[in-house]
Amino acid sequence: FDATAVTIAQAAAAIAADADVVATQGYIVIADSANAGAVTVFYSTNLAADGVETSVATLPAVVIGDLTANNFIV
Repeated sequence: FDATAVTIAQAAAAIAADADVVATQGYIVIADSANAGAVTVFYSTNLAADGVETSVATLPAVVIGDLTANNFIV
């Protein structure tokens, strides 16, 4: 995870631009610049095609730099 705060639009566009991403529905976790850098989880209707993203959780006590893939169950 990158500790740099970004917008969900930036994150979703970067994910969709990755040719290896073929998933439709999924979750994006970012340090949300629109929410003072708070860790925010968004649901996406289509990761590969930059679908519609909806915020589902804000985790203000979590530091994004402390997260690793081991923190998530896929």
